[in-house]
Amino acid sequence: MVKDEVEDLIYRLKFKNPKERVELINTLGNSGDIRATTPILQQLISKNVDLLVASIFALGKLKDARAVSSLVDLLNHKKEKVGKYAAQSLGKIGDPSAVESMCALLLQVKIPIAQYILESLGMIGAKEAVSSILLFIEKKKPKEELLATAIKALSCIKDPSAVSAIIPYLDDSNRNTRAFSAEALGISKDPKTIKILIDHLSDPDDYVIEKIVESLGNLNPSFKEKSKEEIVSKVYLKLIKTKKDLAYQEPEDLITLLKKEKDSELKVFIIHQIGEKQVSKALKPLVKMQKSETNIFVLKAIQEALDKLNYLPKDLEKYINQFRSDDFQRKLNAVSALSMIQNDSVFEELFSYLKNNYQNQDDQFLSVNSSIIDALSKYELEKTIEFYKKIYQSCPIELYDAINGVIENSMHPIAKSLLSQPYRSDGRWGKPLSLMDMGFKKAAKKEEKHLKEQEKLEKQKIQSSIKAKEAFAIQKEKEQIALKKKEQEKLRLETKQGLKKQKEQKKRDALKAKELEKHKKELAKREAKRKKQIEKSTSGKSSENKS
Repeated sequence: MVKDEVEDLIYRLKFKNPKERVELINTLGNSGDIRATTPILQQLISKNVDLLVASIFALGKLKDARAVSSLVDLLNHKKEKVGKYAAQSLGKIGDPSAVESMCALLLQVKIPIAQYILESLGMIGAKEAVSSILLFIEKKKPKEELLATAIKALSCIKDPSAVSAIIPYLDDSNRNTRAFSAEALGISKDPKTIKILIDHLSDPDDYVIEKIVESLGNLNPSFKEKSKEEIVSKVYLKLIKTKKDLAYQEPEDLITLLKKEKDSELKVFIIHQIGEKQVSKALKPLVKMQKSETNIFVLKAIQEALDKLNYLPKDLEKYINQFRSDDFQRKLNAVSALSMIQNDSVFEELFSYLKNNYQNQDDQFLSVNSSIIDALSKYELEKTIEFYKKIYQSCPIELYDAINGVIENSMHPIAKSLLSQPYRSDGRWGKPLSLMDMGFKKAAKKEEKHLKEQEKLEKQKIQSSIKAKEAFAIQKEKEQIALKKKEQEKLRLETKQGLKKQKEQKKRDALKAKELEKHKKELAKREAKRKKQIEKSTSGKSSENKS
């Protein structure tokens, strides 16, 4: 926009009605010319909400720091949307001078405005905001969406303290909180979080793992478009190549080291060497450790070492024989038991059966084959994905659904290409299936279950809270009654003591009056006696004078 046009728009702004001024302000905001800042700021005194909002938006587009103080003043505006858009524009301007005021208001404003303030603090990226955001989380205990905004704001602040604050939420009980914490660490671009995210690949929720895998792809290009299994294998192989000194340890020393070692990475190296050296005496401690270990790399190392030691669980042969029987119910029970044992011989037995019988449409075969697909999902997808690709379009619809259940959350390129094909329904081809339509079925079911549990807990909390409040009110009423009685008793005692003192005082006063009366009588007697003596003495003298 040319200079003269901007000046013309500013001039016309003085005379137009509010509706026309809104259009002029929008045009001035899009012009990017900061000469429009002052005349637009003058519109902020208007009581017309549409004009006010248009002015706030325009100031955000102009990105002129002179507007900061005026926008901060609007954060607490009585109209909620004015406060929201003021916070948003402050984020667009990105001036750090607004941070202190925004942080001060974070705990005071309404929740919807607080959400926009958090977003803007993340956009500005000022380190000073970290402590205020953490305090907000601590005091307000925000629900999922608001907590996600707060964590995302922390991830946008390129500061180690902000990243450190996000990490604990990877262990939160809420799966959505864990998921968007993982996503936030990917946004932070901090390479130090790669190891932490990899350690959390053992999360029980597929949706959380999906987000961890995506974030690892953002942090490290070599993890891009890789599945969880591929990332674990890659990191595991890298780990076991870095500790050459353990290769020179004696077998007995390796067992001793394994029992004492606490560090997960060193455990991986020791277990790998046990497998390489065929230390058969380590079978018992390895099996024992497998039951209690949670680290995904240690578990992988244990499984590989047990395979190299040709370890077979005691009941494995029994279950394989049961699986080979002609009784389909026994076969199903055997698949259920074998699914708990991850072993190469188990994999070969189940996979071989599936390859030979997948086309059989008898209900019993379909049931067994579907159970086998579910059991094979516990192995690396790389082992089965090529076969699934081969049979995907021709297998019975029941197996098709079972395969979708296995691959729907996978980042494997073949899995993604299969899911992008038109969706089969009852043997017919339907509309093309997008990842968003199909990709998170398991997660949705888990989320629905989780929400029901949360709703139940919330109801219990509300009921407990109501009962607690009622109990507190009753207790308080009892305390007030007791206090009132105490005060009345005190007043009664004080009154009684006052009357007693008053009686005693009257008694003392009566005694004093009596003594005083007695004393007066005595004085009167003495006076009368003295007068008699004087009179007697006077009469004696007069008689002497006469004689």
